[in-house]
Amino acid sequence: MRAQVSIEIVVILVALIVTFTVFMILYQNQATNLQQTQDKLQATDVAFKIANAINYVYLGGDGSSYSLAVVAPRINITAAGNFVTAERNTVFFQAPLVVNITNYTINNSGEIRIRNVGGNIVIN
Repeated sequence: MRAQVSIEIVVILVALIVTFTVFMILYQNQATNLQQTQDKLQATDVAFKIANAINYVYLGGDGSSYSLAVVAPRINITAAGNFVTAERNTVFFQAPLVVNITNYTINNSGEIRIRNVGGNIVIN
């Protein structure tokens, strides 16, 4: 009788461990998907903000300028060619520009000043 109870307890414990393991795997996958989605949304937001500012200054003509504050922790931002690229962890997003600009690496936090000097975009 005791051996049967011991076997039943072991079977129940194994079933609980297997169930727990399956739930943990599913939870980990969902957490990874959520993190990647958050990274993509933050990269998209930052890329569009900067691209819109650059487009605004370019279309404003010579002498126009615009300043904006960017809070982008752990996001690498570059403006080159016809795109602003924001990259965070393994995801990135490119926002289009109406002007072809030279390579700029933008500090990922702080104030950015964008100026149009003779039709050329200057980013500080």
